[in-house]
Amino acid sequence: MLMRIWTQSKRPQVFPALFDWVSYPIATLIKALYKYTKGDGPDGSARPCPMHLELIASCERALCYCHTGNAAVLATSLMHPLGLSRGILEDGSPMLLRTIFERPSIHNASLNGFKVIIAQWPIKDNYPAMASKRAQVLTYSATHFHVSNPNQTQ
Repeated sequence: MLMRIWTQSKRPQVFPALFDWVSYPIATLIKALYKYTKGDGPDGSARPCPMHLELIASCERALCYCHTGNAAVLATSLMHPLGLSRGILEDGSPMLLRTIFERPSIHNASLNGFKVIIAQWPIKDNYPAMASKRAQVLTYSATHFHVSNPNQTQ
């Protein structure tokens, strides 16, 4: 496929096709995670898992890197420990360490609803690391990002 793309280099759709080819695994993982986050997973849960949301946000940032080549889009405090940004920056291919999932492979994790081991999630400043903070602050506000559970007693 790559050879076909290079031989047709004078056509305007070459680079979009190349990006689609390179980013296919990330896009597939985002779709699978989104399916389970919407509550279509095996347990039918209605509330999304916050770790799934952050994993989707990390994958979206990796996808942005595939299209822009700008390392500023990588949320390294979360993506380095997960292996996503290290793989992208070192050899150009994103990878996801399987240590955060209950199952030993991504395929088995997908069959098990991508259950995350919370204790393995990366920590930053004594809080779980996040990739969605900047998007929340820019889209809504810092107050929205720092919202707390009103039912939680302190």
